[in-house]
Amino acid sequence: MQRLHSLVIEEGIVAADLWPEMSSRITRNLAEFYPTLREISFVRCSMGPRLTRALLFGVENIESIVFDNYVQGIFAPARHDSGLRPVRLRLLKTITIVGVVPNLSRLLTIGTLKAVREIHLHRLVSWKTADLLLLLENATQRLRSFSTEPGEILPGHLSNDARTAIEDRLYWWMIRPTVASQSASVFRISIGIISPHHTAVSAVHSIQGLPVQELAMAYCFDSSCAHISTTLLPTLFPSLKAVHVLYVGPLEAEEVHLKLRDVFLPAIYTDIELRVEKAVL
Repeated sequence: MQRLHSLVIEEGIVAADLWPEMSSRITRNLAEFYPTLREISFVRCSMGPRLTRALLFGVENIESIVFDNYVQGIFAPARHDSGLRPVRLRLLKTITIVGVVPNLSRLLTIGTLKAVREIHLHRLVSWKTADLLLLLENATQRLRSFSTEPGEILPGHLSNDARTAIEDRLYWWMIRPTVASQSASVFRISIGIISPHHTAVSAVHSIQGLPVQELAMAYCFDSSCAHISTTLLPTLFPSLKAVHVLYVGPLEAEEVHLKLRDVFLPAIYTDIELRVEKAVL
């Protein structure tokens, strides 16, 4: 028995989905030899859902799972996946997804998602809308931290109507989890605002009153900054210590800093740190 706490599966191109007996053997081996495993990462892996489930069934005490440019299902036609029950990771607290989003609806139970406390999405380049919404809509019970990167969520080939509809759903679910427990000790919140048409006002009002100390916000705005002109963050968050703004737009960071300092943080709130960074896309 090995006291292994973290397992990274890298460059795994495996066709084991076509041989179910291999999957069951992997499950037994992981459960027997690595019962203390708490973190598992799939890095640049191409494997089907049957094998992935086999790996996760073997380590049901996992607390953190990472999908880093993970491509699922290349070797597994749909017929090989029928009738398989999803994995129930009852202790899962953190999900990190980089690059390609896996087919979560075929991997994890909704009950598993409801136990998650942190979700981090980075450089998403390919995903199924239903899967991402499943992740965001069901992880609302205990979520304490949600972070994403601006301008990289929506695939460019969508029509304008489809983009708007998905933006609205994503925008709402990015902020809703923090409202699930009004008594929660939320110290840092990231709000990804990915459209120049959305206002920051509804976002910050939705989490008003929570004990937020650091607020990270992403903007895509024009030179007027008009759509954030009515937001007074210190009034909404008395515990606020720092505001970090990542923006996309024609202005230089110094100009945005001056505008936001006047809008967000009046002179009486000089003890609140304001950091402004221009995104490089």
